[in-house]
Amino acid sequence: MKIDKPKSPKKTNQKVWLTVEQSAEKVERSPNTIRNWINQSNKGLVKNRLLLRKAWRDKNQTNCRKKTWLIEEQSLIDRNQNSVRMRKYVKPQKIHRQDLVRKGMPKSIRYESGDSPQRVEADRRKWVDEWVAEGKSLDRILRVFNPYLHPEISGYYSQSIKQKFYQERAKHDSQE
Repeated sequence: MKIDKPKSPKKTNQKVWLTVEQSAEKVERSPNTIRNWINQSNKGLVKNRLLLRKAWRDKNQTNCRKKTWLIEEQSLIDRNQNSVRMRKYVKPQKIHRQDLVRKGMPKSIRYESGDSPQRVEADRRKWVDEWVAEGKSLDRILRVFNPYLHPEISGYYSQSIKQKFYQERAKHDSQE
């Protein structure tokens, strides 16, 4: 049996068979959760086992075939009702950088949530500046960061030391 991403569930003998992705949408769970349920059902670790059927589908752009599972709809609904939901599943939305730029958002904000590389760099600079103001040595500051960041942090440290020197010099010159 070949399955090429069916748009609607397959019905055979009044049973509705769903793919993992369709099952995830049906019960509003992550596809990984559905795959875990399949593994638990295959190993007999749960009472409410899923009714499963093997299926083969052709992988796109290659000649090899991939094994997949079809899940009977009613067994999926029963399994969902008898399992604890840790948190509500929200289907991830793909956000393209071009869309963000077109909508007038700055390039530094690339993600809907989380940090952009510019924000992370600014935070590192801020931390180094604060530690230099406290009088911490370069060696002490480098211990905080991963070794692959040491060249970057050393650069921030030298910039901060220069800035501190010029500020103190300007302060001293203004007092004379």
